[in-house]
Amino acid sequence: LINKGANTLDSMFISQWSDPDLGGAAGFTDDLVGCDTMPDGTFKSRSLGFVYNATNNDGGYGETPPALGYDFFQGPIVAGDTLGLVSFNKYINGTDPASAEETYNYMRGLQIDGSPTVDPFGVTTTYTVAGDPVSPVPGSWLDSSPADRRMMLSSGPFTMAPGDSQEVTVAIVIGHCGDRLDAISAMRFNDEFAQIAYDKNFDLPSPPPQPQVNVSVEDGEVRLSWDAASRENYDEPGYAFEGYNVYQGHTVAGPWELVQTYDENNGIRVIHDQVFDVASCLLIPVFPVIEAQDVGVRFEHTITEDEVRGGPLFNGTEYFFAVTAYSQNPTGVPKVLENAQAVVRTIPQKPALGTDLATASATPVEYLQKDTLRPPATD
Repeated sequence: LINKGANTLDSMFISQWSDPDLGGAAGFTDDLVGCDTMPDGTFKSRSLGFVYNATNNDGGYGETPPALGYDFFQGPIVAGDTLGLVSFNKYINGTDPASAEETYNYMRGLQIDGSPTVDPFGVTTTYTVAGDPVSPVPGSWLDSSPADRRMMLSSGPFTMAPGDSQEVTVAIVIGHCGDRLDAISAMRFNDEFAQIAYDKNFDLPSPPPQPQVNVSVEDGEVRLSWDAASRENYDEPGYAFEGYNVYQGHTVAGPWELVQTYDENNGIRVIHDQVFDVASCLLIPVFPVIEAQDVGVRFEHTITEDEVRGGPLFNGTEYFFAVTAYSQNPTGVPKVLENAQAVVRTIPQKPALGTDLATASATPVEYLQKDTLRPPATD
């Protein structure tokens, strides 16, 4: 925003307005909205307004409707302080403000006629429906009577003299997990990490380099070996190399079963972090993301058992493995950085008759990134 005029703009607000229409054919008729502030009007860490479904029976998404939020990643800056969400309003299609004065009243967190906003419990506030629909408490003001919602998030006031400028960033964040309320939890979790990425100017910490894996096979056996570059060539401020994980995949794209962890013998065994569990759609504040045994770092692993189906490895059967490297930072967000699984495809088999195993050697495998499969290179 640049004030290119000759007049000072006083008591200015900036707003993100939306008519979200969440869902399928008649999706606009069953919307509810909310915002992330405490019931007393104090700020949470998120300057977030959101829309969610009123039921778990949406015309487009069925039983698993998503939630969508708008977040002031960066609000106006006043005297060195960055303003967040200072008001949130909602109204139904057909009751839109009809003048600049009515719109400005909404921006300031007032009613359309300029009177204060009072919640159903008699508390004056600038935040409409600021209760938590996921975990409501007594005194929570929740949206009701679903309909075609419009919502407006506002930040201010601030002053802009001629020539002044402000940079404001608003993000759209989505959550989709389980039912309509689970989706709100997923959206909030995604929003927190997106905010961290923005605050760091998207200069995010990197995991150790991907291990380069070689594979050799014998009768009912697969041997994986990898280089030490992940350990020796890692320099990420705040993070230290910690170990390697060996996985077996159910398919070439996963899911993945942890086979073995080889970690530094330094007393760091279990590392806990905040995790959103996509299976239960629950935020787990203290979750063991790494469980190791201080066994020391190794650079090879021999596999004879099928961790996916149980029993031994069978000759002539294709298996999928991966080796990742990970680092840790006890105060970082996240606390553990780990590579994606680079797939190793291999088939155990008996050596051909007359083979001299003493002269055998391992050759580099073809890497298949988790979401980018490519055919083997040709000679």
